[in-house]
Amino acid sequence: MVTQKMVSELYSYDPNTGHMTWKVSRGNAAVGYRAGTKNKQKGYRHLRVESKFYLEHRIIWLLIHGHLPTDCIDHINGIKDDNRLCNLREATQQQNTYNRCISVNNTSGFKGVNSRNGRYHARIQFNGKRKILGTFTTKEEAHLAYCEASIKHHKEFSRTN
Repeated sequence: MVTQKMVSELYSYDPNTGHMTWKVSRGNAAVGYRAGTKNKQKGYRHLRVESKFYLEHRIIWLLIHGHLPTDCIDHINGIKDDNRLCNLREATQQQNTYNRCISVNNTSGFKGVNSRNGRYHARIQFNGKRKILGTFTTKEEAHLAYCEASIKHHKEFSRTN
């Protein structure tokens, strides 16, 4: 199992940039160079510690806080490779889901809004249940209903687009 000591011997972390750099030379990685790689499909950066790959933001959490997170680490601004300390927070899986960006399949352009038969429907999910917020004549009205519900139910994890 990876430990804070292991990580601190291999890497340095700059909380302002969110970058991990090598403290030791390994293969083609030299001291001071940025460590890890970005997964192009998923968008997260990962590092190798003791022949095992870890998500970089989880290793940063371990390095700074002394333990791996119980559940998830949420990227507050939604940018998966922005590992500045001010952009990371511990979250449950449900809270992390609340903070997702708008789906690429969304056709209305507004999170929580879809259209059918010329009308716009707003819905939200919280506490494992989907709630229909209403049907509206404009997508902007439907989005406003979603935003109000998101702020009320998702609180600090609310993302409205």
